[in-house]
Amino acid sequence: EVYALPVPLKYYLLGAGLAVAFSFFILAIFLNKNRSKGADKVISLPWVPKVIVFTKFLSTTLFLLTVFSGILGIQDSTKNFAAIFFWIYFLLGMGILSLFVGNIWDKVNPWKIITDFVNHENKTPTRQISGVVGVVLLLGLFWWELVSGVSFVPRVIGMALAVYTLVNLVLASVYKNWYEKGEVFSVLFGFIGKLAHFRIDEDNRSFVVWSESRKLDGNPAPLWMLGVAAVLLAGASFDSLKESVMWFDWVRALGLVNEPTLAETIGVILAPVFFLLSYLLAVWIVKTLVGKNYQTFTLARQFVFSLIPIAFGYTLAHNFSLFVVTSPRMLAVISDPFGFGWNLFGTALTLQQDLILGAKTVWFIEIAFIVLAHIAGVIYAHILALNIFKDSKLVLKSQYPLALLMVSYTVLTLWLLSQPLVVSKAEAQVQTDWLQTLRPPPVPLSPK
Repeated sequence: EVYALPVPLKYYLLGAGLAVAFSFFILAIFLNKNRSKGADKVISLPWVPKVIVFTKFLSTTLFLLTVFSGILGIQDSTKNFAAIFFWIYFLLGMGILSLFVGNIWDKVNPWKIITDFVNHENKTPTRQISGVVGVVLLLGLFWWELVSGVSFVPRVIGMALAVYTLVNLVLASVYKNWYEKGEVFSVLFGFIGKLAHFRIDEDNRSFVVWSESRKLDGNPAPLWMLGVAAVLLAGASFDSLKESVMWFDWVRALGLVNEPTLAETIGVILAPVFFLLSYLLAVWIVKTLVGKNYQTFTLARQFVFSLIPIAFGYTLAHNFSLFVVTSPRMLAVISDPFGFGWNLFGTALTLQQDLILGAKTVWFIEIAFIVLAHIAGVIYAHILALNIFKDSKLVLKSQYPLALLMVSYTVLTLWLLSQPLVVSKAEAQVQTDWLQTLRPPPVPLSPK
């Protein structure tokens, strides 16, 4: 469904950019002093251990259901539990949970649960693995989703997750920090959870309310986290880019019309480079403004936490339309996960229902996600600057390049999101024609 905007797209882009810029000036006026550092608060709740046990059981059950429904179920991605649950509800749902409870994935990770069960008598390994491995695997996850062409094939999902289980068992027995820096979903959700307000204590009996001094203290993050941020920023953006007319013009100019997989592979690899270099350029300008006592890469590692809400906001906004399209189907496959004609919970017929939201509503919700994510990024960058520089003049100087970066990201991302949704009818027809020259038309998402 294509939504005809009541005003030109440039006005939406201008308004979103101005909203982010305005938030910077508000912060510069009202938030120019360091906040007092408070201690973490521990909230002991008697029901926490039982909830954790239940969520571990639920997580493992959903994982096994995803594997077996993918391998044994009907090979129709609209009627199989594996495809819909894994790519949308698992990734988005766990990402949202991690945004509130930072280490929730560490507690309910089914691969870690299986590993602990299998290797409970083995000695703890001593080797350490580099976080670069997690970045590469995260980039591979995006390649599988966006380029492979088989990411929504249920049997491929089931087999991939089964093989990945064996990989985790082997590497967790070799590397002590595998479930911190190597396992791709631990890297993904761990990055998102860095700024969560709550964490579950090590004893699994209480919640810890993180103080601001713990979350945004200005200490440098590991260098590999720059790669995680770049991949997350680029993944959702590239998915929108490759659906635009501009992308097909580039593919034609490069002579890769008959090699769409190669063209998209190159795009997936280069897109994080663009975001990383643009961020480093902004930080280099910050370093130039604040003086020679600071190093560009050190500042980049300190300010990388301001990219977390933006990276997750991109992912949330980009996948929101997919969530809307698949919500009736998710209700249906819960009752019939294998596609065998079951109706366990009486919701199997919801597959035929209309979408809950139209393109107009989706567009405005995506605008809200993008703008709010960048405003949060501006706020985090300002608090980090206060803790890093201590001097209000240096803080203000440092924020001009970062605010400009946030505004640029806002406009770029919103423009990319608009391409499949709000283009004119003529542009939509050109886009359709190009898609048909690159690959067979997709299977309709509805029996209609």
